[in-house]
Amino acid sequence: MPVAVSLAVLVCLFSTPGAAMAWEGYKEGCLWENVNSPTDLPAEAESEKEKCDRDLQVLTSLGKGAYGSADLVLNKTGIAKHRDKETGVVSHLPPGGKYVLKKFEEKRVWDYFDKKESEPTRTEPCMQQYVFENIGMAPQVFASWKCGEPAMGFLLMQRMGRRLMDLSELLNAETLVDPASGKEIKREDVTREVTKAFLGGLEALYSLGCMHQDLHDENIMFDLDGRLRFVDFGLAHCEKPGTKSETGMKKYITYESMSLVRLKELDAEEVEAQKNHDFGTFKILNTWKSPLSFWNAEISSKGNVKLLDWLRGKELGVEGS
Repeated sequence: MPVAVSLAVLVCLFSTPGAAMAWEGYKEGCLWENVNSPTDLPAEAESEKEKCDRDLQVLTSLGKGAYGSADLVLNKTGIAKHRDKETGVVSHLPPGGKYVLKKFEEKRVWDYFDKKESEPTRTEPCMQQYVFENIGMAPQVFASWKCGEPAMGFLLMQRMGRRLMDLSELLNAETLVDPASGKEIKREDVTREVTKAFLGGLEALYSLGCMHQDLHDENIMFDLDGRLRFVDFGLAHCEKPGTKSETGMKKYITYESMSLVRLKELDAEEVEAQKNHDFGTFKILNTWKSPLSFWNAEISSKGNVKLLDWLRGKELGVEGS
């Protein structure tokens, strides 16, 4: 299904007419700046690229997509910030941390409702920060800004571990073992736990009034402790919480799940069961809030390599970044 048609279907399932176009509460407290003004740029920067990268050191490329690119970067100057949601206090984090820096072109930010957003580059980072601060289902945002000509958006965020797709590929080739009992951990048990976390996370996201709209297996990841998380909010939008019907949200969960069921990355029985449960049934299980239990396993063919180490980048005895 073409993207435009697909998103139109999802919006119809999920939205109250007019509500999505009016609410911008997700922008409150957003860590976004426009640094295009020469007075805001470091005088020692020799080029526009250096000015816009704000002295972040690129360590490695994490990939490029249709709408942008991502790099693993080192924060050398303390640009990363943390906002306390309860007090609104913003504090700078010390230099030295590693983060993901996403870059995207302002002109390619899609305007779903023809809102003519005055600053398109702030929409994605503000939504992602809003989701993180309220339910934790997105990577934390540490800074975001607009810079350059033509304008680019920059989003400095929390590092993740592996993708759901990576886990699926590993399970196709490897066997997981419980180190305490020595027994094999069945793939269907792993898939069932992932599915419960996925469905609970979606219920939490929709309860917040947000649609992701691009949940394929590369945009579902695990953080470095093993919690399931949604990434890439470039096609997302948020509406005022409480304006959605539970019927519409349940239909959207089914819609978002089916392609992953066909790839055998979600459990078909659990997804079918959610149709008959009250909305919120999976959310209250809290599986989506915690590291999933199977990350304590070991990969049998790789000696003492723990699955959690693999999640964090270690594979075949080689330590990742």
